[in-house]
Parts: sequence; structure tokens; C-alpha cells
Amino acid sequence: MVKGIRTRGRRIVEAYVTNETPPRPLFESPDRYNVIVRGIDVNGSAVTLNLLAMFAFRCGFLSEGKSCSIHPSLSGGKEIRPPHCGYTGSPNARPDEKGYCRVIHAGIPGDGPAVDNAVKAERAASLMHLSNGAASPEEAADRVIDALREHCSMHAPHLFPQQKPSAPGRNDPCHCGSGKKFKKCHG
Repeated sequence: MVKGIRTRGRRIVEAYVTNETPPRPLFESPDRYNVIVRGIDVNGSAVTLNLLAMFAFRCGFLSEGKSCSIHPSLSGGKEIRPPHCGYTGSPNARPDEKGYCRVIHAGIPGDGPAVDNAVKAERAASLMHLSNGAASPEEAADRVIDALREHCSMHAPHLFPQQKPSAPGRNDPCHCGSGKKFKKCHG
């Protein structure tokens, strides 16, 4: 599981690069790892997990003022945004306009209650995922395993290895209930 989480994070880092020559990555490693169990399906001895992996990355091209330094309208230069950025970068852009970025937009006060509410919801969701995220892939995997263990203990106890009862020791009380030592009764 840890390998899968690391691989997913690495794929995102490798995919989000500028289209310059040579390309520059937007992100380094994730700041937080969120792997949420959306569903567990047990069929006999087979277990299927439905996981949602979300990572909190810090964009290397956002300034403190939440402006994207690789957007041409801000830099006055050539378009170097990665294709995945789609509509990022301009603090004046509105949703569905070229240059719109949720991160930048969330940092700028809106011009109406609907925009302000959307910004609050976005911030709340981001803060929740950031604060609930794990600090490492190992911690995120441990959380998934804990959720799986809890689910299976309630809904699929047959998946846990059953311990065979140990044979009574010579000085243990006899299993028949006589109160005598096993060696003096049924031993």
C-alpha cells in the first residue's frame, strides 16, 4: 500500500510540469497524504477496497499573494503553464474563464455572497483535508489498514486466523470443572 501511495504521488509530481524546455515541476513531494476508504467489499476471502487518494501539494509557482508566477498575463511572457493547470493564474479571472484558479480565487475577497460562500466552502474543505491528512505514506497506509481491520472484525471475522485452543497444562484446572488439577483428573 505504501508503494502505491508513493507511486501515485510521484505520478502527480511528474505530470504537473511546465511546458518549457527543460520542464520544471510545479510540486515537490506532498505535504500531506489523504487516503480515504470509500468502501470495502468482502466476497469470501477476497477483499476489494475503494480508496480515494488526495495529496496536499504546495505549488512552487504561487507567490505569497497567491498569484501564479508562470501565467503569461502576470509575467508578460510565454505560456509555460502545464496542461494540467488548465485555467490557473489570473487573480481577475472568474470561474470558467481562462486564467481562473481556485487557489488564487480563494485568496481574493469575492464580489457577492455566492462567491464568498464558495470561497469559504473551498477553504474549509482544503483545511479539513490538510489537517486530517497523514504526514507520511506509511501513516496514511496504517490508517487504511486500521479501517480495514475494524470493518472486517465486524463484517468478516472469518478473515482473521482462528487460534486453536492450547492444550491444558499439567497444573491447569481441569476442563471438566471438577476443580482438580488437570494431571489429577483427566490428565
